[in-house]
Amino acid sequence: MILDAMIQQYPKLTKTQGMIIDYITSHKPEVSYSSLKELSEQACVSEVSIINLCRELGFSNFTDMREAIRAEVTEVYKKNSIRLPKAAQSSQKEQEKVNRFCDLLQDNISSSIKNTDMEVMYSCVNILSAAESVYIFGHDASKIAADYMAHRLNFMQLHARSVLLGDEVNVHGVLAQLTKKDCVVFFSFPPYHAPSKEIAEFCRSKGTPVISITDSVESPVVSHGEESLFCKTFTSLFFNTMSAPMAVIELLVFCIAAKAGRRMEEIIEEFNNVSNSINGKK
Repeated sequence: MILDAMIQQYPKLTKTQGMIIDYITSHKPEVSYSSLKELSEQACVSEVSIINLCRELGFSNFTDMREAIRAEVTEVYKKNSIRLPKAAQSSQKEQEKVNRFCDLLQDNISSSIKNTDMEVMYSCVNILSAAESVYIFGHDASKIAADYMAHRLNFMQLHARSVLLGDEVNVHGVLAQLTKKDCVVFFSFPPYHAPSKEIAEFCRSKGTPVISITDSVESPVVSHGEESLFCKTFTSLFFNTMSAPMAVIELLVFCIAAKAGRRMEEIIEEFNNVSNSINGKK
């Protein structure tokens, strides 16, 4: 059996190859459906090291070794009358589509974070931290991101409210009460909400700072804002996914917390005191 053979070869292998085998033997079902890139990242080794191990074990390439592991894992499940993982029940073509989609999601997140201009990020932090009220506009799926950002900011005792673009009554009500001391955030992704440009222009006319979280300089709100944070959101399945915007929100909130310093510790302590009091704990 391939896993037994790996263990028998252990004393003859390099330290890195031993690390790979340790990971494989501890994560057999996952590895049996992993790509070379995924295994490299999960085991924290290079792809070349994995390929060298495959050859050391008598396989011509990684795919051959993975198929041998998959066959062995499948046999173990059958013998023990355990239901196979969903991945094992799907066709190879379906699994390849899932793997490609996962790679694309990961690329969206990593690229968005890696390419974030930290000067722009900290400018946004300063604007949000100084605002009396933060109004966060979202449309369709991006309204979920707006809700999440409002939730995060409120925890940090920054007064924030999410607003659905398209809800004319609420939008007009918010615009009517805006001041220079407030801040407006737009989540703007294709298909862009047409009235966003006019709403952003109105905010600027009142002297209210505008921040956009968007995918492109082509967004209608970018030219009317102080700062813009960019995210990759396109995938082959969904026109926009919120995975990258959510990651950018987390980075933004972390930077706000870092800026708050000791005050952030006090906020957490106050939150815990309230929670303990409500739950009857001393």
